[in-house]
Amino acid sequence: MNLVELNDVTIANNLVHYSLSIQQYERLGLVMDNQESQLLLDLLSGRIFPSSGNFQLNAELMFKRDTDGMYDDLTVKTYLKLFFELAKTRIDLKQVMEIFHLDSEMKTKISNLSVDQKERLHLLRIYLFQPKILLLESPLRKLTSSGARLYLELVEYLRTKGITIVVMASSLNELQQLSTVCYRINNNRLEKIDSSATKNNLKIVSRRNEQIIYFDVSEIDFIESINGVTNLSVAGKYYPVNFTLNEMTAKLVSEDFFRCHRSYIVNLKMVLSIENYSKNSYTIILKNQSRTELPLSRTKVTEIKQLLGTIQR
Repeated sequence: MNLVELNDVTIANNLVHYSLSIQQYERLGLVMDNQESQLLLDLLSGRIFPSSGNFQLNAELMFKRDTDGMYDDLTVKTYLKLFFELAKTRIDLKQVMEIFHLDSEMKTKISNLSVDQKERLHLLRIYLFQPKILLLESPLRKLTSSGARLYLELVEYLRTKGITIVVMASSLNELQQLSTVCYRINNNRLEKIDSSATKNNLKIVSRRNEQIIYFDVSEIDFIESINGVTNLSVAGKYYPVNFTLNEMTAKLVSEDFFRCHRSYIVNLKMVLSIENYSKNSYTIILKNQSRTELPLSRTKVTEIKQLLGTIQR
């Protein structure tokens, strides 16, 4: 069943011709920057209309924009009860709060939730309405490593409930965690990406001394951001990349990397030990030749220990 049909659709002041069919249960990803995704969301939500071509929406659609806000002064329980009543659903709210790992936060104000928790709350709010199609914009970009893993599990849970999920993000690697079929805009048209040539072969590009160098993620010991410049550490040498640390975190969400500090991402397979030299001061020791030491935020200690216990090193 085709839930959405776009046949050579154009939008005013935009050169792109959209031809796309979204089928029920399809795992679709679209490589788009923020401006491109906002335009498509506006079209699908009826905020703007096509200048030419044919557009059909055959099912109820909801979406989550990257910039969507919340009622920060409400508690999680009050917030969900509000939307529970609006949705007029028979879903067992207590049960789904446990599934979404929010049951322990019922009395917590939304303003006091972590980013990971807020994104799960967004997802639960939408699930209450049980739309046939859900569009997500860059859902993993702001999440921690453990938060992203849980979010991926919840997306699969929603799919088992019959919700077709379409993801839009600027990072192909992020899309490949959530989708099996991906498209990007090329020559002003949506073009299917050959996933067999890209999946499980993630490369990070660096430009150093006028050279372009491609690194397998397994080569990277850690990533640091100093004075606004992000560098890869590979075999004791530093290579700059044109990504922020947040963007690198999103790119590596399915790899064994962890945001251990506001300025550092560490390859978990390179961790030798975690040292506690003084009260509330933690350091990661790497098993490279120089036994590099990286700072570890106190709030990240429990999480990294859990992750280290689940990977093969």
